[in-house]
Amino acid sequence: MTVLEGSANDISQRLQNREIDVALLETRRVETTWDSVLFGTDAMVPCMNGQHPLVGQPLLEAHQLRDEDMLLFDKTFLQRHLLDAYCGADGVKADASMDTCLRRISGLSSAPRN
Repeated sequence: MTVLEGSANDISQRLQNREIDVALLETRRVETTWDSVLFGTDAMVPCMNGQHPLVGQPLLEAHQLRDEDMLLFDKTFLQRHLLDAYCGADGVKADASMDTCLRRISGLSSAPRN
């Protein structure tokens, strides 16, 4: 067995060209024509201070994140894509007008609250 490491694009291309037999990729990178098996799912966990009003909630729905100031990974990270998809399904979207990691979940403003 030979193990290769590379970018998702590189691995996808090698798989497409039949240079490799098996690859581990994020589900968003799996072509619909490929045979695949889902290993499992990950839970995304928000972290907040103990006095935050959302502390103790067993589950957060996307609309509850609207207008919350959050520090998020940029769009090169899988976690950001997962959050964007989760929020998008509920009509909430991350404001993409800022280039820093500080994002605000709201379509109305890109300025952090004071």
